[in-house]
Amino acid sequence: MSDLLSLLSEHALRCPWQPALICGTEQITYGELEDYSSRLALYLDGKCRHTKNPIVVYGHKHPFMAVCFLACAKAGRPFCPVDTSIPAPQLQMILDNTAPPVVFAVEALPASCQCHFVLPLEQIRLLLKETRISSREVSLLTSALKPSRQEDLFYILFQAEENGIPRGVEITADCLDRSLDPFVYTQQETGTEQEVLSGSRSAVVLNQTPFSFPLSAANFYAALARCDTLWCLDRKTQTDPELLACSLRCSRASVFVGTPSFAEACLDLADFCQETLPDLKHFHFCGELLENKTVQKLYARFPAARIYNTYGHGETTSAVTQICITPELARTAGPLPCGSPRSGTFAEIWDSSGNPVEEGRKGEIVILGDTVSPGYYKNSFLTKESFFTCIRDGREINGYRTGDLGYLLDGVLFCCGRIDLQVKLHGYQVELEDIERNLLRLPQISRAAVLPKVRNHKVSNLYAWVVCPDKHISDKTYTSRLKEDLLSFLPEHLIPKKFIFVKQLPVNGSGRLDRQALEHMVS
Repeated sequence: MSDLLSLLSEHALRCPWQPALICGTEQITYGELEDYSSRLALYLDGKCRHTKNPIVVYGHKHPFMAVCFLACAKAGRPFCPVDTSIPAPQLQMILDNTAPPVVFAVEALPASCQCHFVLPLEQIRLLLKETRISSREVSLLTSALKPSRQEDLFYILFQAEENGIPRGVEITADCLDRSLDPFVYTQQETGTEQEVLSGSRSAVVLNQTPFSFPLSAANFYAALARCDTLWCLDRKTQTDPELLACSLRCSRASVFVGTPSFAEACLDLADFCQETLPDLKHFHFCGELLENKTVQKLYARFPAARIYNTYGHGETTSAVTQICITPELARTAGPLPCGSPRSGTFAEIWDSSGNPVEEGRKGEIVILGDTVSPGYYKNSFLTKESFFTCIRDGREINGYRTGDLGYLLDGVLFCCGRIDLQVKLHGYQVELEDIERNLLRLPQISRAAVLPKVRNHKVSNLYAWVVCPDKHISDKTYTSRLKEDLLSFLPEHLIPKKFIFVKQLPVNGSGRLDRQALEHMVS
């Protein structure tokens, strides 16, 4: 049995009354999570005994999604979490690709989607009520099932691609269990932190990203493994400042796990501070580059906090590096470090020919180790393009070419952004995210995004979208002042030609900067 399933069974015995997930008015305890998932697993075993096709779980942060996930794992069936934010055509592609024997529709499927058999939430609830056997009998019957273990597929995360065709990252039970080790068992430096993060004292963990987020293991599964309470912020709450402020106050959260873009949205709230949220003392960032200015603003609001930067991909199951960003470190020139690799993981920097480069030189970040996915579901072409196996320390392990630009210093990984965000401008190789970091060096700019303007298949100039909270003069005058200030640390050819002033930058369903939305504005 997966270590995660064993831990959850222990939590249900030790503290069955403790809430496992809370989302709005819906919540579920660890006791209910164990009992409901076991009953649903028995149903699955009878219904799907003759197929090992994945089960699709469709919804948005409802606690019963966790019931469905664990039921699949207990019945030895891989599952595919799919958030309601995914467009209907892409959802249909996932359904066609996986051919699920059943879809757990915790929320209603789009009317245009066709699949073999759908079990909506109302029928799931009814099914659990009609299982008229005791919890003890359910436990005995469940023990006879063959749950997901070792190299079995545990879940498949489908990620939307620019071409509209989703690709599914395969995560095995072993990959998930190993990825949880640092979050569950690592002893931290201080007593309070050790209690909160090692599981001896339960925490309330803010859940920002959908359960289908590529790095969900660092938040969703890690919190459940630690017997924490996940306080889920749904899409409506995150986009309404009043609802968000109210939910944060009610949560009594002690741990924030999310993207820097979401932290910036929270920092727009006057009540997002230590006085209003006295328990919130741990910030863990993933999914995007963490900027110095964001960390500095957080320390100004939460002086007692500890802020961690991490690095990982859905293809590596979870974050594979971690480092505490101190106030002193946040004042140094960026990019901020991402930390050293966890035990069992190697981070290397390769050139375009696949050869390791010397320390300090930039190249593609390559992650190797025991949490790296075996590949993409039913897509051997993309798997061969990004994944490989090699020998390290006398054993064969999986490797993944991330497509990120970075370098290593004294074993510490630094990420500089995406390689595909490098462009040629007037003969110069330009890193767009490096320009964004330089824009943020100006005190008047709180957020920034830079995109190329392309004419006739060639980059003609750069556009910058900036958030300037204290701007009180015309766009033309303010742009001139910004360009003049930028000349002190950027060459003229790297200064964006056009500045577009916005109140906030667009984010996608995962809480990341939505560059595609900005691209539509450019075109």
